[in-house]
Amino acid sequence: MLPYQQGDSYALVLHPDCLVTLDSYRLKRFLDDGSLAHLALGQTAQEIADCRDAMFAARELGREDWFECSGAKRFYTNVGEVLRLRDEFYFDPPLTIFDPDLELSFRSRADRSELRIPINALSLPVFGELLARLRPSTSVDELRRKVDHAEWSLLEVLIEKELLQFVELQSLPAPSGYHIALAGHSCLVVETPNSSVLIDPLLVLRHRPEVRLEHFLTRPYDAIIISHPHWDHLNLDSLLLVDRDTPIVVPKLRSRPSIVNIDMRRVCEELGFHNVLTVEPWESLQFGDVEFVSLPFYGEGSGPEGRQDWQTYHLRFGGKSALGVVDACADHFGSMDDVMREVHERFGPVDLFFSPCSNFHFQGSHFYKKPFVLSRALEQFTGSAQDTLRWAELVKARWILPYAEFAYEHADFAQPVSNPAQFGTHADLFRMAPRSLAERIIVLSPQGEISWSKDGELRLPPSRAGSAEIA
Repeated sequence: MLPYQQGDSYALVLHPDCLVTLDSYRLKRFLDDGSLAHLALGQTAQEIADCRDAMFAARELGREDWFECSGAKRFYTNVGEVLRLRDEFYFDPPLTIFDPDLELSFRSRADRSELRIPINALSLPVFGELLARLRPSTSVDELRRKVDHAEWSLLEVLIEKELLQFVELQSLPAPSGYHIALAGHSCLVVETPNSSVLIDPLLVLRHRPEVRLEHFLTRPYDAIIISHPHWDHLNLDSLLLVDRDTPIVVPKLRSRPSIVNIDMRRVCEELGFHNVLTVEPWESLQFGDVEFVSLPFYGEGSGPEGRQDWQTYHLRFGGKSALGVVDACADHFGSMDDVMREVHERFGPVDLFFSPCSNFHFQGSHFYKKPFVLSRALEQFTGSAQDTLRWAELVKARWILPYAEFAYEHADFAQPVSNPAQFGTHADLFRMAPRSLAERIIVLSPQGEISWSKDGELRLPPSRAGSAEIA
């Protein structure tokens, strides 16, 4: 008997080889180079970037009219060496994901066959709801009751192209105990007997199609927390597969919207989410038995005029606390050192401290910095191993867990660092840490987790100290 005739015991889900993405010029550039300006301004951002490069070239050729000959007056003002992107391009960008070339793409990882469907503001929420219903816990009968004839016809096309498959119906047992898993990069999955929370989901990897993490998106969540609007945290491909009734928590815009201070609430609402919650620093929300507190984010700076209303976070559940610093370090508006001191003052010692060691250094002359000068000099954008060790002391962290290293598989840890002067890794922690801190470092492999029962005892392997990697 075919699964069609056994609709009460089968579910319809995305085939493991199927990669679903939202595609347009704007979104591809946003995902390819990580520039918020491309998300905010679309093709205009590339024209601005090209103009900045022309200024560099003219300067390096020794031309005194480098500003005029590059056509920079269209986009920039200058006072001597100091450049500013004009306010009409910097502030209140015409942000929307609904460009005329927006498409929903279904691609086979195996044979690279593809189905592309044009998408607009009316159809995207419909497709989003449809994709979110493709869960192993939803029977075919239930699915058919929830979709109309046109939607079922589309599903039949996807079945015929082997982009969907039937699987036996699965139940979703409640977790026993308390768990926090590193799905990959900086995506955390928190599960308790009563609640589940997903943080910064980067689970659809168009640049690493061989990695399959979409299974994390087939379960319901009580909330999804987004720290900031970079592509690896506000990942639209991943959110595409989430139930649209799921609460999405983003930081509240307290400063003027700009090409770096993106209105994340608007983006999530355009994706079709009905319940987007905005929070201010130190504001708390409760999701079942998980307490979330939004913390300030200082780092990945955009200059003294480039305010960014982003967030880091503190969690409490199962009698333990977790602190996530994401990519933060310091900028013109503050330092995470001060945030760490206040965290300890308000909440006491931290049990699980998730912190970056990426130590990204980029040229300070990016055009969305306000203001900037043309220089090849590098500036620190994200937290380093040295920062992490200092913060761990400030919050009296029991365990230090480096994350946000763009690692999605265990083998990624073996990849050499392309430029140690520009990028760091968790290995730097062990070179710098005094013994008292080195013994508290845990390196979670992607999809690894830490768990504990009601008695509060953490389940860690015997080899956890020093170079521990928890699978």
